[in-house]
Amino acid sequence: VRGRPHGVNHRLATMGRIWEVMHRFGCDEAQWHPYYAGGFRGAPENVKISAWIHPERGGLLVVSNLHPTCEATATIDLGILGAGWTQAEDALGEGPVSLENQMLRLDLHPKRMRLVKMR
Repeated sequence: VRGRPHGVNHRLATMGRIWEVMHRFGCDEAQWHPYYAGGFRGAPENVKISAWIHPERGGLLVVSNLHPTCEATATIDLGILGAGWTQAEDALGEGPVSLENQMLRLDLHPKRMRLVKMR
């Protein structure tokens, strides 16, 4: 699921931040892995994960909570890719992420997304 902001007043500023992260990461040179292709396993079921994978820069994950009212703590199995990532950071600085034994955990508000940079 590609990220998009909510709210009228902050749309342009938020999209500018998202586009800057995508540009710095090099999404144009990366391979897109949409959530519906099944490359990542996440829980709970309403959490969807898409990613750009770059051979030199790692991964940029778009983690979305599609539930209209419930908060979610996403647990994502990164081991399925065999990428061996050891570092994770919220690319927009919106909160902590945890990476342990190729399992990524982060909190998500309803109908919101987060960008996570993996290395």
